[in-house]
Amino acid sequence: MRILIVARTLMMLDGGGEKRNIHLVEGLRAHGHDVEILCGNPLFATPKHNRADLKPVVLRSPYTRNIVYRTSKIRGFWRLAGLLLAVDELVFSALVFLYMITHEAFDISYSYAVCYVPMFARLVPTPCLLVLPGLPNKLEQPFAKLASAIVADGVALARSREIFSLPVHEVKKGIDHTVFYPNAIPRDLDFRLNIITCARLETIKSLDILIQAVFHLHKKYSDLCLRICGEGTQLEYLQDLVRTFNLTNNVQFLGHLSQSEVASYLRISSIYVCSSRFENSPNSVLEAMACGLAIVGPLDSGIPFYVSTDGARLVTSRDPLDYAHAIDFFLSSESSRITARDSNLNSASSYRWNTYISEHTNIFNAYI
Repeated sequence: MRILIVARTLMMLDGGGEKRNIHLVEGLRAHGHDVEILCGNPLFATPKHNRADLKPVVLRSPYTRNIVYRTSKIRGFWRLAGLLLAVDELVFSALVFLYMITHEAFDISYSYAVCYVPMFARLVPTPCLLVLPGLPNKLEQPFAKLASAIVADGVALARSREIFSLPVHEVKKGIDHTVFYPNAIPRDLDFRLNIITCARLETIKSLDILIQAVFHLHKKYSDLCLRICGEGTQLEYLQDLVRTFNLTNNVQFLGHLSQSEVASYLRISSIYVCSSRFENSPNSVLEAMACGLAIVGPLDSGIPFYVSTDGARLVTSRDPLDYAHAIDFFLSSESSRITARDSNLNSASSYRWNTYISEHTNIFNAYI
């Protein structure tokens, strides 16, 4: 089978979406399929992440997302930002089309979160599966409807089935259990006051709420330690916030870490906190579950699809005090942490990358 995978941010970001595309490409190739992967990069920038082992084709085009992140707090800018992002994605999708018509025909195309690709794939023509890690905006939805089918999970799965008449397939993502696994013994009480999060340092991740929650908890737990794994445009702002709240001894910014480094920090933590405004099905939460951590995160997200009520405290507002109370629920109760550990380890055990790859193969075969 000859497959084209469009994963625009593969060399620009290192999050859950990139992780699942890497596993998919490697798995499909290991099963003998001819897979080409197209990724994007800003016109004049050096690729941030080296994916040479995947042999991707890099398409350079304007990339406005970072500009949008940096100006997100300017009043009235979001409408213009939406237009910028649409033009940005359309230009990239046109480059994908040019690649498709100038190379050997593909049996199927697979676009990760780039909603304009299905329109161009129809012109080739090539069946196109569209992966939705979140619901497309109103501008993108008419183009998403041109896909042969949707692949989704979490919140995006439920919402896609509500608004799209085309087939919507659920595919559960995986966890690398050789990297993400718990300590051999129940979590040591020495780790009780260690909480952790992994996220891009951008406005949408609302890490300022988490830092304010730590400020409230610090009054009760003076040795509380929050570790933040990730990089992004809000680093200086968040560092200033930590200094403002006099939390420099309680909050650590770890920057970009390898998978094994993240796993090692997870194993010396007791609680994983997700404070993002939106998370469809965060890999980082699943990986924290696989390491036996209790979970705190927003109710209006994909987290309830993956975590049982025993394994998490779900927050219903954006109030830092509500996050503080949810975190304190686990900090103050060893039995709750043990219950959450057992529940989350059990839930995480069903997420396997080999299953993810085989389910994709079955879907591809259905549309060729």
